[in-house]
Amino acid sequence: TAELADTGVAVWWQGTARRHRRWRLRSGPTGQHPFWKWPWQPAADRMRDLLADASEEDYRAAVEALAAHRRTDVQRVLVSYLAPTETAWMDECCSGAASYYDLALRTMLFCSVGSAEQLTALTAHSQFGYGQWSRRVLATLIETAGVDAVVALMAAHFGAAYADDRKVGAEVLSRLPTDEAFGVLLEHRGEKHVVPALRDAMKRYPVRAVRLLAQASAGSSKEAAVARDLLAGHVQDHPDAVTAALPGLPAEARTTVERIAAETADR
Repeated sequence: TAELADTGVAVWWQGTARRHRRWRLRSGPTGQHPFWKWPWQPAADRMRDLLADASEEDYRAAVEALAAHRRTDVQRVLVSYLAPTETAWMDECCSGAASYYDLALRTMLFCSVGSAEQLTALTAHSQFGYGQWSRRVLATLIETAGVDAVVALMAAHFGAAYADDRKVGAEVLSRLPTDEAFGVLLEHRGEKHVVPALRDAMKRYPVRAVRLLAQASAGSSKEAAVARDLLAGHVQDHPDAVTAALPGLPAEARTTVERIAAETADR
C-alpha cells in the first residue's frame, strides 16, 4: 500500500496518432500533481481499518516494515495515515505540511493527528478547509486532539467554508457541550444553514442557551434582535432552564431574561 503512493498513471504514446495513445502505470515519483481522489486511496482506508484491528504483534511488525517505505513526502503521509501511533513520523509530516497541497493528502494528515500540539503544528502550514469538513475527520480530530482544539479550529475557518461544509460543521458543533461551540453557532446565527443546528443545541443544552442567548441579546443590532427572538421562544419552552440560569447571569442579561419571562407570562 505504501508503494502505491509512488505509482501514477502516465500517457504512453505509440506513434503520433491519437488512436495510438495508451495508459500505463509508472513506479517511482512521477513529478505529477496527485489525483484529487487517488485511485489507491480505498486501499489505504481498508489497510488502516485492518491495522486498527490487528493484534499488537502484527501491528508492530507492520510498523517495522513501513519504516522502510517513507522515501518521499507522499509516502510519509500515507505511512502516518496507516500508523498514526508513530508520533515522531507524524511530527515530521506536520513540520513539512506546506508541501502537501493535495486534498487527499491533507485529509489523511488531519486524520492522523494525535494531539492538540500536532494539530497546531499542522494548521500552521496546511489550511483546514474543503475536504476536511466531514463527520469522519471531525470525529477523529475530537477524539485525538480534544474538543477545545477542534472547536477553535472550526471557529477560525467556519466563515470561509462552503455552505455544505458549514452545515456539517454546525451539526457537529450543536452536539459539543461547551460554551465555545455554542458561541460559534451564535456568531453565525443569521445564516440559514446554522439556525437548525443552533435550535438543536438550544434543546440539547437549555441552561447554556439561556445564559449565552441573554448575553448575545444586548444592543440594537440585527444579530442582537435575532438572539432576542430565539431567547423569547426558549424562555417560554424551558422555564426550568430559566430558573437554573438566572443566578449566574450578569445584571444586564438577568434583566433581559426576567423581562422576556414576564412578557411571556402575560400572553
